[in-house]
Amino acid sequence: MNKPTVNRSVHFQHETPELYPKPLAAIITAVGDDGSTDLTIFMPPIPPTGAATLQGRIGAPFSENPKPGHWNWPPRI
Repeated sequence: MNKPTVNRSVHFQHETPELYPKPLAAIITAVGDDGSTDLTIFMPPIPPTGAATLQGRIGAPFSENPKPGHWNWPPRI
């Protein structure tokens, strides 16, 4: 596994896959001594305003494969 570092782009799988079935863009904002990660997640625009929002996640867990409530590395293409 790549080592998480601040400012790396990752994918975050929302806890509610019925509402957000696709991965969300996120940036690692902090890495703890124990390897835990804090993220800023870029949420899609919400109708009717169309305004995009940011959501913070403290201690977001990593998963090698996409899993609700976890982050993973984007696939390399």
